[in-house]
Amino acid sequence: MSPAKRKATSTRHAKAKRAARRSRRRGRAGRAKKSGGAEHRGENVRAARRGRGASGGSKRSAKRGARLSPAVAAQGGPDRAAKRGGPRPKLAVVARPAPPKRAPKARSAAAVSEFAGAKAGASAKDLALFGLERARVAVHAAIQGMSAGAAERPIAPGKWSARQMVLHLAFWDREIVQKYLEAAAARNRRADIRRSRLDAMNAAGVATLEQLDWEAALRLLQSTYEDLWDALDSIPAEPEDVWSPEHALGELVREVTQHDRHHADVIKRWRAESGG
Repeated sequence: MSPAKRKATSTRHAKAKRAARRSRRRGRAGRAKKSGGAEHRGENVRAARRGRGASGGSKRSAKRGARLSPAVAAQGGPDRAAKRGGPRPKLAVVARPAPPKRAPKARSAAAVSEFAGAKAGASAKDLALFGLERARVAVHAAIQGMSAGAAERPIAPGKWSARQMVLHLAFWDREIVQKYLEAAAARNRRADIRRSRLDAMNAAGVATLEQLDWEAALRLLQSTYEDLWDALDSIPAEPEDVWSPEHALGELVREVTQHDRHHADVIKRWRAESGG
């Protein structure tokens, strides 16, 4: 290569190197500028965040203050009672009025007149047997639900138990049918039983049935009453004076009725007082 060509080539190479150096310097300057801007923006963002944090903290503190208890708020906050215009009124307890008492419900005139009409149209026999039936129902009501253990307890020292009283009633049902009913109905003969003899008869009658337990005593009472009822029902209703208390038969039925009611009341009162 000639000297002129070598000189031209060297010149081009030198220019290219200088251009490359300038390009590198401009690139470094641009990157430095970008880096400085990013750092500046980062500082601005961090400052803004710190500002929002301080503002948010103030708002949260205000909200917490609004939720403070009355005792704490009274120390530093406004007087709430004053804002309300005075102390809160106290509630008064008002007694509830008692409901009006209702008068007992009276039986309807129709029911009363119907019952009175039935009695007015009933025969002397019907009325006598109706009274006897009600008295025996009272006996069963008095002993209803009684346990065998309770039925064995005497109602008082030296007195019978409920089981023995049931045996006593069954004994007299049988005695009336077997010994006294026919003479009273057919011959108007009253039973002549003295008081002293009556006590002995009662004791002996219960003694003959003493082996029966509570359930057996109840079955016996049902059986003897059915026999007594059938015997009385077989007697004609006429003449009616036979069933009046002035006749031996009417008096006998009345005494059995009163006897049943007496023992029903005794048992009922004892159960109420002792819980038997």
